[in-house]
Amino acid sequence: MIGRDGMIALCFTVDPFILNDDINSTMHKNIRRSIKAEMTTINLTNRRERKRQKMRQNLTETAMELFSSHGYDNVTMEQIAETADVAKGTLYNHFPIKEALVASWVHQEIARDSENLFDEIERHQIFIERMKALLAISKAWCEANREYLPAYLRYRLLELGGTVPGKGMHTLDGVGWIFVRVIRHAQDRGELRDDLAAEHLAEFLAHMYLGALMRWLRGNATNLEAEFETMLSLFCDGVSSA
Repeated sequence: MIGRDGMIALCFTVDPFILNDDINSTMHKNIRRSIKAEMTTINLTNRRERKRQKMRQNLTETAMELFSSHGYDNVTMEQIAETADVAKGTLYNHFPIKEALVASWVHQEIARDSENLFDEIERHQIFIERMKALLAISKAWCEANREYLPAYLRYRLLELGGTVPGKGMHTLDGVGWIFVRVIRHAQDRGELRDDLAAEHLAEFLAHMYLGALMRWLRGNATNLEAEFETMLSLFCDGVSSA
């Protein structure tokens, strides 16, 4: 005869094996269902993001073709939407102002050429030489596309002031992320201080870079190469006379 304590012990030594089969089966089904739902969500998200990126690229390319044919100032957002065959609301959802289209194009250009750019930069080891190679390429590009730079800089300043609706741009978007890579390499070699993150230093350099472009565009500096050299000297050596 099994007493009360023995019955309890029997329940806890036998029933768990039976219950665990059911629990494990249900758990596995729930896990599989959860994973399937998560993968579906990821696939839908990826599909929406690809569709969004494709639309942005199409709108950017359409706008730049119109700017090239008619001049930036002569093209309206309505013309861009009509030529791209989208509703004006769709265009404004992606690009709240015309300058944003130029910014998108500039960043697409940088992303497209980034690998070739890095190949050229990484021919050099020393920070100053890497930066000179980068700035020489940047100078040539800026001079070839000078007409679009005022719109790009206006957009960057509007973003900085938080006056453009929608998702904001990171300070390092554009050439700034290239600065990060060059600075990090120099920190690893002991050429630059490492008590500040590469991203932190790159933000300072990115602001100096945009400032050099603004001086050049306003006519305060007639030689962009010389302006970049001054910028680089200030970044590396500061303004101390010693």
